[in-house]
Amino acid sequence: MEDDGRPFDPLSVAPANRSGSLRDRRAGGLGVHFVRSLLSKVEYARVGDRNRLTLKRNLSGREE
Repeated sequence: MEDDGRPFDPLSVAPANRSGSLRDRRAGGLGVHFVRSLLSKVEYARVGDRNRLTLKRNLSGREE
């Protein structure tokens, strides 16, 4: 994925605080956690004035 928004490296985001029950949590803040936990590889690069996020999911069970 690419966009021309302000620089944002999602890999530099601190891990989400997952303590406490979902009922007591404020909505939001888990997107990067889900991306990291569900995908095989996540890469970020600032290319010129664009953000590039590469997401890979290994479906075969083999590492690439």
